Amino acid sequence: MNCSACHPNQKLNLGFKHDSNQVTCQQCHGASAEHMKNPMQSPTQTFSAVHADSDLNPHDGEPSVAERQNQTCLGCHNDTQRLHWSFGAHSLAEVQCTDCHQLHSQQDAVMARSTQAEICTDCHLDIKALLNYPSRHPVAEGQVICSDCHDSHGNVGEHGLKTANPTDTCTHCHPETRGPFLFEHDPVTEDCGLCHQPHGSTIESMLVARTPFLCQQCHMSSGHPSRLADGTALNGGDNNLLARGCSNCHSQVHGSNHPAGSRLMR
Repeated sequence: MNCSACHPNQKLNLGFKHDSNQVTCQQCHGASAEHMKNPMQSPTQTFSAVHADSDLNPHDGEPSVAERQNQTCLGCHNDTQRLHWSFGAHSLAEVQCTDCHQLHSQQDAVMARSTQAEICTDCHLDIKALLNYPSRHPVAEGQVICSDCHDSHGNVGEHGLKTANPTDTCTHCHPETRGPFLFEHDPVTEDCGLCHQPHGSTIESMLVARTPFLCQQCHMSSGHPSRLADGTALNGGDNNLLARGCSNCHSQVHGSNHPAGSRLMR
């Protein structure tokens, strides 16, 4: 029985090698005997779980359309990479596997480094905007992709991160900021996102705010006059704020191992 005789554009013929395994159409779409008797009739739920539509909306307590479709895929893709799928953000939002993956294609766009970001940002439009800011990771160039940091199938970390906390994710590629340091800067060990916007920023080094304004969110008068650097002094001709930033002196903002580095200046 050759399904491609009627479905020539799908390319998933008997014996098609899907994910390095030999699979048949019936393994995903179910038994096709009834469908062959009346091909023009819409596929039944028994025939095609991956073609479930609005006419098959479940009753209370029954699996949703997305759950039924995804269970078809999870029947084979049930390894540890999908261990947290049921509690992941995509599953809870009833995202279907087919929303991201192209099942009948030799090359799945979401699996390729050059095209993955396009698939993800079709839904995550706020991130798409940030990826076009001047200070950003090289996502458009394919050097960094979403799955380098995030696990779309769910994980124990926040925001679908592959690690338990954001700092572990960032220091995987930025080991020079990892520490441990003799003198540590507390935000670094807590969450890189306190100072950095990882998807893109208009400020150098992807900072969430410019210095000294960023630093004064936590440091108001420690060792310096207690005057908020809010820019209003510029109108009066005060040049103290011009070309000044905390990192001009406190250059080791991620931590220092210097014996005299308690103020992160060396």
